[in-house]
Amino acid sequence: GFMSLNWIDVSRVSFNYLLFLEKMHVEWLIMNFEDRKILGTALNGNSVVKWYVKTTVPDLSGEIEKITSEGIPDPDRETLRRAEVEVMDNINDWIAYLIDPDIYANLEFMSWDPKALTSITDFSGKRVIDVGSGTGKQAFIAAELAQAVYCVEPVTRLRHYLRMKAEVLGLRNVFATDGLITQIPFEDGFSDITMGGHVFGDEMEREYADMNRVTKEGGMIIFCPGSNSQEGPIHDFLENTGFDWDEFEEPGEGMKRKYWKRKTV
Repeated sequence: GFMSLNWIDVSRVSFNYLLFLEKMHVEWLIMNFEDRKILGTALNGNSVVKWYVKTTVPDLSGEIEKITSEGIPDPDRETLRRAEVEVMDNINDWIAYLIDPDIYANLEFMSWDPKALTSITDFSGKRVIDVGSGTGKQAFIAAELAQAVYCVEPVTRLRHYLRMKAEVLGLRNVFATDGLITQIPFEDGFSDITMGGHVFGDEMEREYADMNRVTKEGGMIIFCPGSNSQEGPIHDFLENTGFDWDEFEEPGEGMKRKYWKRKTV
C-alpha cells in the first residue's frame, strides 16, 4: 500500500490543484492509483479535472472512463470531499510542491551538510547539470562555486520556484529548464558535472545512459543523496557500473549513500 507523507494537511485544499499536475503525474495517477473507486468518485464530482486528465493523456481516456465507471456516479458533497481528500493524501508530496515548494525545501531531511556534496569533487568554474532539481538544494550548493548550473526539472511550479529563489539569492548562474532524467535537454558532452539527488532508480539503464551522454570525458556523474542503505538494486547497479560511494547523514532520516564516478572513454 501507499504511505502518505503528511507534508501538508490536504483537508482544506481545493481538488482543482490537480489541474497543475504534469503529464507524467497524470499518467502515474491513472496507471498506479490503488483505490480506483475513490479516484473514480473524485473525478465524477469534478468534471473539469476529469476533462483535464483526459486531455493530458488522451491515449488513456479508455482507462479513465473505466475508472470513473467504478466510482460513485453522482456523489453527494460529503462522499465527494472524502474521495478528494483521499486522492490528494496519496499524492501529498506533489500537492505540497504545487501549493508551496518551501514546505519541501524546509523539511528536516533537506538540512544535510553541503560538504556532503562539495567534498566529492571541485565545483569551481564548472558547468553543472542538476537533474530532477526539485527545490534546488544541490543546485544552489553548486552555484556558489560553479560557472553555471542548469536545473532540469519537469514540474512547472518548481521551475518557477527555482528561478525566484535564484533571484532572491542573487545567483545569476542558475538556469531552470524542462526535462527528464531519461531526456536531458543538452547535447553530448555538455557538462563537467552531471548530478541528481533522490532521482535515480526507476529506469536505471536509460537514466545512467543519458546522464553519461551529457557528461564530457573526464567529467563527474554524482548521485547525492543516492540511495538508502537498504536499497539493493540501485546500489548494485551503481557499484557494478563503477561508481564509488560513501555515507552521510540526512537529519531525521539516518544514513544515506552518495555515489560518484568519473567518465572515462
